[in-house]
Formats: sequence, C-alpha cells, structure tokens
Amino acid sequence: MVEPLSVNIDGGHLFRYPSEVDPRKKATKGGYLTGSVQLPASTDSLRVVLSTYPDTTLQYAQAMADQDPAIPHFHPAILHVIRKKGNYRQFDKEPVPNISMYQQELHIISGQVKIVNRLSRFDKETERNIPAEDDLFTLAGDNCLHLGSRDTCLNMVVLKPKTDKRSTEDDITLNKMISGRILDENLQRAVSEYFNNKNAVNKTRVRINVDVFSLESGKLLGTGRSASIMDTNSKECGAMTIHDISALKSCEAGGRKVFMVSEFSLAKDVQPVFQVWSQEGIRIDEKLEMDLIRQPTEISIVRDTIIFITPCQPNIQVIQENNWMIKVLAKRKSDGFESQAFDFHYEVHNAAQYLKTFSNYSFEFHCIFCDLNPDRELPDSKGLVKVLEVARPGSKRKTMTAKRANPKHYRVSTDSEAGQTTLDSLSPASFQGNTQTFSPANQLSPDSGIESPFPFISKVADENIEFCLEDVSYVVVENSGTDCREAAHLQETDNTGLESAGFNTDYIQELTFLNTVGVADDQAGVLHMDDLSQEVLDEYFPGEIIEKDGKKQNTGQDTIEPVNTDTVREADTVKGRKSRYLAVVSQMKYVPIIFIFILLIFFWKPDISSQELPTAGVGSVILSWLANKLIP
Repeated sequence: MVEPLSVNIDGGHLFRYPSEVDPRKKATKGGYLTGSVQLPASTDSLRVVLSTYPDTTLQYAQAMADQDPAIPHFHPAILHVIRKKGNYRQFDKEPVPNISMYQQELHIISGQVKIVNRLSRFDKETERNIPAEDDLFTLAGDNCLHLGSRDTCLNMVVLKPKTDKRSTEDDITLNKMISGRILDENLQRAVSEYFNNKNAVNKTRVRINVDVFSLESGKLLGTGRSASIMDTNSKECGAMTIHDISALKSCEAGGRKVFMVSEFSLAKDVQPVFQVWSQEGIRIDEKLEMDLIRQPTEISIVRDTIIFITPCQPNIQVIQENNWMIKVLAKRKSDGFESQAFDFHYEVHNAAQYLKTFSNYSFEFHCIFCDLNPDRELPDSKGLVKVLEVARPGSKRKTMTAKRANPKHYRVSTDSEAGQTTLDSLSPASFQGNTQTFSPANQLSPDSGIESPFPFISKVADENIEFCLEDVSYVVVENSGTDCREAAHLQETDNTGLESAGFNTDYIQELTFLNTVGVADDQAGVLHMDDLSQEVLDEYFPGEIIEKDGKKQNTGQDTIEPVNTDTVREADTVKGRKSRYLAVVSQMKYVPIIFIFILLIFFWKPDISSQELPTAGVGSVILSWLANKLIP
C-alpha cells in the first residue's frame, strides 16, 4: 500500500537563474528551500525522487494531456542541490545546472544520504571529475529529510529558465526545458504558451512532488506533494510588504487622499482594503463587515505606490459603539494575498471643535479635515491625478520639463559667506511661479527653515471672512478667485531693464514686491533700473551689500550711520596722496642694491674722488627706473 507522505516546504522562495549559481563561477548565492519531508517507516534502503510539478492554478487542456503523459506533470523550473561543508560551498562537487535537473534522486542507505549526480556536457568538457554518486549528510533520528541552509540538511534551490530572447547559446531556456521532455513540436509550441506573455506568472509558481521507492525492490512506498512555492521576486505572486502609509485618519465623510508605499513592485490588481477587527485581534464576520464598511473605489497604482481616496463611512458610530477597530491593508486579487495591516481611524464629522488664533482673532473649525483640507490647497482638487498613458507612435510618454525663459542664476558661496543667511538660501518650494508666498516676518519658513523678511500673505477659502491683521500684514480676501498679491493691488512689471542690468528674476521680484506694498512712498507704479539709486537700496536693505548680479550679502550690521560728504572727499584726497607716495617708493626699490653694487666697483680703485659718489647715486636711480620698466 502506498503511504501518503507529509511534505511541508515553505511557500516563499527566491527563484534564481542558473547562471547565478553556476559552480564554475565560484560565486555564492544564499536562499535555500526550508521544510521537511516525512519518510515512510521502512527498514529497507530508500530511493527518493524529487521533481517539479505544476501549481494548482495551471491547468493544461485535456486534449493536450491525453497526447503526451509528460504534459500534466511538466513545469520548467529546475531543482539544484548545493554542496556545503560547514558554512563553505564546495563548488568542485556540484554539477553545472542543466535541463535534466527537473528531478533530483537521493539514496538513503543506513541513514546516509547520497545524491545521484545528473551530469551534462559542461561537466565533461571542463574535466571537473564529478562522481556519479556523492555523499551528502547523515539522516536525523526523526526519519525526516530536512531542507535548509545547514550542511546537515538538503541545500536545494529552485531555478527559473531564461527566455530565448534574453539567453545565449549555453543558457537554459524555456524551450530547451520543453523540448527535453516533450518530443512533438506542435505540443511544444502549445505548452510554451502556458508560460509566455500573460501566462509568464506560471513560471513563478511550482510544487515539488516526492516519490519514495524501495532501493532493492523498486516498489513505491510513499508519495506526497508540497503546497505552492512562489517566487518572492514576482509582483504577481511574490512578496508584498507595505513600507509606510501617508495618512491614517479621515473624516467619516471621506475625501482624504492616502498614499501606501510598498517595499516592492506592485501588480495591477492590488487594491487597498478596509477590515473591521475586535479589540482581541479577531476579525469580525465578513458578511457583517461588508454591511458596515465601505471599500475605496477611487484607486491608482503608480509603480510601488497605492493612492486612493477614503470613502465615506456612514456606519462609523456603530463601529465605535462596539469598540471595534478599522484596519487598512493591500490585497492582491489574483491569489488573495494580503499585506500587513495598519490601524486606520475615522473621526465623526463635526464631533469636535478646533480653535486657531492669530493675534486677537480666532478661527473655529468643526471638522479639521473638511474645513482645512490638509491634502490639497484648493478644496476641489483632492481627486486622483491622471496616470500617464502608454507610449504610442507619435506620442512620447517620457518628456523633460520645459526650461524657464529666464533661468535662475547660481553662484558658489565663499567661506566668508558660510555663516551668513541670504535670500539665495530659500528652499525650492519658495519659488512657485506667479503664486509665491512668504512666511511671517521674523519667523521660519515651513519649507526651508530660513527667516524671511517679508510680511505674511495668505488666502482663506471661507467666503464669509474678510478682514486684515495690521500687525502682521495678513491679507484675507473674499472668495474672488484672485491671488493674494492681486488683492493687495500688486501689478505686473516690465523687468527687462533690470534683467539687462544683471539682476536675476528672484531678486527683481523681491524689489517689485517691496515697492508695491508701499515701502517706497516716493516711487509710483513699478520699479525700473533708472529709479534705483544707492539711497533707495540702502533704505530697502540696510546693512547689506548689493552686488550687480542681484545677490546680496549680509554684513552683520543692523544700521548704517550717515556719512559726511566732506569727510569722504578729504579721505579720498589723503588716499590719493598715499598712493602716489607708494608708487614713487616702488620705483626706487632697486636703488640701494644698485648703489652698493657701484660702490663695490669703485672700491677696487686706490682712491675715490668726491664726484664719483654723486655719480654713483644718480646712476643707481636711473638704473632702478629702467629696471622697473623692463622687469614686470
């Protein structure tokens, strides 16, 4: 009687290509099948045959299966046994992976496990001297064949063949695996369709069939089959782990945009799912859950991110009264696989009041999610963004963003500027085209953390609010659809004069903004380069040095004392005199050397006349002047 065997092998495994574990390359790759196979109780020596077997989801046509008995049992995966001694891999004992390794044969004699090596031409051509049979390990006392990473276990890995388009002549391909077991060419093409294109996921799901025979008599003693073993690297059936979720709270009215970021690529059929659990960690009845909770319908999958809009939950009070919890997770439709769950909280609409105060004025919110809309600036823009369409002839999917008409200029800061804060260090978020906003004066920007000298300007969507806070220049306009700067009577300016003078776009906007809010009373309308005098710049930016390229560097001085014009002129006169004196001294720098040289020449004479000393002095002056002209 054939005894059913218990084959317990973990369902998650990383399928590798044969070239990754080729022993000729002497490169070690981890990741082994883990589990155990319960052997039949027999005193005879055993012959154990492990072979690949199709998953339950793969069903061949009955007409094909009747033509060739090998088709119902065919799967293109490869079983490769690694040889280890301690923690080191023994490359010289392993055959090169080949198409005959859809099966592995073991002999168990007196508790000693041996393997029958399946050799190929690659082992014979390289003269690797692989024996026909080799010892592996000794069987444990529990009469189980254990699979794992230790040298006392069967170190087996699952390999996947390459496609013909991505392979070389010596690679193991899908068609080679098919032709090695199925002879009819028409059947070969029919079988290959079960593993190509949309059916390529069948290559990433396999089962292992185990048959145990008596080594002496050849009688079948037991047979068993493992559960599905799936490639963890496949997005259709592999691992799915959520890294983080952007928002875990929403109003019961819904409308919150939530981002679920996965650690790995996601299949197209993955969807976010809400579940209801008790405090004891038990999921409630699924039928009751379907009546209580609504599932997201607005969903978008972008590579490894799930984006969805939270639906309204009219039964949230019933869930709270029963002290139940809501959890959100990602679920794959094809195989029902679920990721880890996160606690999600729905708040009752208008159940709490929130108060926010600016100076002496307060704002009261009844629902912070509906009133403030934290996901988007505009209340009508919290829907999903349209996903890019597939590239077609004549239309590009990947395009570069258009450059600005007036590109921003950058400069490299020096060591003296390292400790100084300028407006050039504003974050990129501070530039938003025509809708640029600034933080309150002497406060930090929420994006860059840089102090901004400009008054705070914002816009509130409430139609019934219309007031102005003078202490912080807070301008609030009624729902007019205009920008805050338009409400403050800001005007478009012709900046061609400033740009031609070397000022960059950001700096021109700063000057225009300061002028339009009434900083300079004597200026009317717009700023032009001709109107910018040194006094105006000093008034706008006290303690700062304005450079021609529009950059400014803080000198650390809070105020600049007025300078007397007569004092400046007198200082310039003294400075000019000193410069002329220094020029004369520089012209005479060679005089002492030349004078001494001439005297040395005169010392050879028995006596020096009184006329020779002045001559030497005049000559040294003339030669020094000539030397300054000739020597740069």
